[in-house]
Amino acid sequence: MKIKGLTSVLLIMCIALSLLSIVFAAGLQTTNKRLHELQALIEGNNRSIRSVELQNSSEHYEYRKAKVQAALYNKQAALYSYSSGLHSKKKEHETALEKYRFQAEYYNVCLLIKNLTVLNSELELVTEQLEAEQEKLDLGHSTELAVKELQGIKRSLEDAIAKTNNTIATTKNSLKSRLSIGLNESFSPQFELPTTITNVKSYTVNALTTAVLSNNLELNTISNSITAQLILIRDFEAVLNINDNELLLARADFAKMQLEDEALRSRLELYVRQKHYEYTEAYSSINTQLQRKQVLQEKLVVLEQEYSEGVHSELEYKAAKLSIDKQLYEVEVSMVNYLNAGVILDLVNSGIWVK
Repeated sequence: MKIKGLTSVLLIMCIALSLLSIVFAAGLQTTNKRLHELQALIEGNNRSIRSVELQNSSEHYEYRKAKVQAALYNKQAALYSYSSGLHSKKKEHETALEKYRFQAEYYNVCLLIKNLTVLNSELELVTEQLEAEQEKLDLGHSTELAVKELQGIKRSLEDAIAKTNNTIATTKNSLKSRLSIGLNESFSPQFELPTTITNVKSYTVNALTTAVLSNNLELNTISNSITAQLILIRDFEAVLNINDNELLLARADFAKMQLEDEALRSRLELYVRQKHYEYTEAYSSINTQLQRKQVLQEKLVVLEQEYSEGVHSELEYKAAKLSIDKQLYEVEVSMVNYLNAGVILDLVNSGIWVK
């Protein structure tokens, strides 16, 4: 389309010049002119000279167009060179991300299974309490409101158990998918959580910030685009006028890239501080919870002993044990939060932003 446009322009220019030459020729005054005076008229009216001028204009346009295309090619070549150098890093980052996502889902199944145990114990207790309350109602020692309240709790627990079972099944299928295992194939890993803290992270905010700004692929891509854009602007400046549209647009794109670079750097710095704080909080929490776990386990031993000695009824024992089991479950939740927060810091250190 551009070549056709250029041909049309040149054709119009030739026609215009021909018409002008006719007009000028008709109006030229040659009467009593000397040789040198007639020769002076040649430069503005000779068709051969005008043809050379047109050819020069055409060649200059083609040269300019070729230089612009060459500059654009140089930019694309630079971008391709940068991109090809990031391929192995992209695979490394995606692998690390997938391992984290797998871990998060795996630990989620662990928590769901433990929570399901607690829910089933609570349902068993509420069922027995409901039966006892119904007996008291039959004897006139309770109210229908108390019975209905327990019935509502029982239905809520049954719904929660059904929902938890569905979530476990769905999350297991997601884990199978990440391992490229068919949905109908067996999948029975050992879903268990660590019981002690290991591999405590010692990252500082400054060290993590330096690492993420150096290794983040999105930021690397923008930085490489800025470098390639500078190459384009340099090449354009060698062949274009300062106010040519191509050069003005190139400079505008460069300014936009710089703003994107600054904005992403700010977001990454904020992200680092947030994740470092979350890890610090998770580490503090799990230390507190592990100390609490020891106390809870001691309480459970005492409860078992007292129940065996007849100090507590079966309902009292189950209610007290359920309370301890719920608190122990919170310890497990705290452990998962700590483990996931630690992996996220490792990812941050590799320049990976978990979105």
